[in-house]
Amino acid sequence: MRNNASTATNEGSDGPVGAIHGRGRQIQHDAQTLVTTLQDAANDAQHFIVDELKRNPFATLAVAAGVGYVLGGGLSARMTKVMVGVGTRLAMAVAARELSVWVDASRASKTTA
Repeated sequence: MRNNASTATNEGSDGPVGAIHGRGRQIQHDAQTLVTTLQDAANDAQHFIVDELKRNPFATLAVAAGVGYVLGGGLSARMTKVMVGVGTRLAMAVAARELSVWVDASRASKTTA
């Protein structure tokens, strides 16, 4: 059997009730710290998203659509195939336009040189 005097000494000056109270205060402090950290992370994420939206609105829209698609459980296989096809065609059109701008700029710099 345990000695009551040593038990009270190990658990604090108020005995088991004091130990539970102290543990409760620590948990409350830890929970408040966690809430503050999560709020800071949410604010940082919001600022990042707004900055990305201002710098690159189409990419941000594409990411948002992709996340919505995944969270929504996707669509039928046929619809997914159509969407991937359209996305590929759009990406190729943008790449071709960028390539033509690059080629035109390259030709212009050779002509002036």
